[in-house]
Order: sequence, then structure tokens, then C-alpha cells
Amino acid sequence: MAAPGSFTVNFDNKDVGIQHNFAVLTKEGGKVLKATTVAAGPDQETLPLDLQAGTYYFECQVHTFMNGTLAVVDGAK
Repeated sequence: MAAPGSFTVNFDNKDVGIQHNFAVLTKEGGKVLKATTVAAGPDQETLPLDLQAGTYYFECQVHTFMNGTLAVVDGAK
């Protein structure tokens, strides 16, 4: 959960030799709003975001079964 506006996601791929990334989309199968680069672990990246309140979808674009939702909510800490 995050508050609307600017915030940063810290992505830490600890899978040695395995490629992953972190992509934020408008919805499942929707438009990619922003994503880290696809890289083999170990790798750490930051993804600055500026999002309005709502629910967003995230996934690893290499392994799309690795996914979830990101709630951007007024008053979130």
C-alpha cells in the first residue's frame, strides 16, 4: 500500500543467475506504466513512481505468474 503521489519501490532480485523485473501496469494485461530492467540476480533497482489513488497490477515480465496488486490509497503510510 502506498499514498498517492511520488514514492519509490525498491526491487531486490536475490535469485542468482535468474532474470526478473518489476513492472507496474494499469491492470492485468494492461498498459505498462513503468518497469525496472530485466536483469539476472543478484540485482537491486529502484523504481520511482508517481501514481494517483487506485489499484494497480504488478508483475515480473519474465515470470508473469509472479504478480499482485498495489493499492494507492489516500492516507496510506
